[in-house]
Amino acid sequence: MGMFTWNDGYLLGVPIIDSEHRKLFALADEVNESVIHGDNTRTQKELLTRFLNALVLHFEHEEGLMNHYQYPDIEDHADEHSTFSAQMMRLKRQLEAGAITLPLDSMQTVRHWFDRHIRRYDHLLVRHIKTHDTIGLPV
Repeated sequence: MGMFTWNDGYLLGVPIIDSEHRKLFALADEVNESVIHGDNTRTQKELLTRFLNALVLHFEHEEGLMNHYQYPDIEDHADEHSTFSAQMMRLKRQLEAGAITLPLDSMQTVRHWFDRHIRRYDHLLVRHIKTHDTIGLPV
């Protein structure tokens, strides 16, 4: 069982968000397994890039929902996304600059961020969406 094993405790009830969270967990687990097994820099960079691409797309989708539903805390939530994206990009740049591998504690940081962000920020967003959704969520 990996560090990023999905469980239904993370379900928020918005299909697109839940689906993308599942995918992010799977991709993050691939990166983590690569770090644990000491895979080479190229492999870790490729896996991290796949994770980052999915992460950016997910953040765009969430921020689109925030705009659509006029979420009052959009600025704070989007700042959380920006800060985390920048942190992940720094890790990727370290690999590109010649770091041998990702540090083991970097993935623990990702796991902690996911837990906190989903349970706090995403939960509040979904509560807002559900109280203001009169015609159904956009796909």
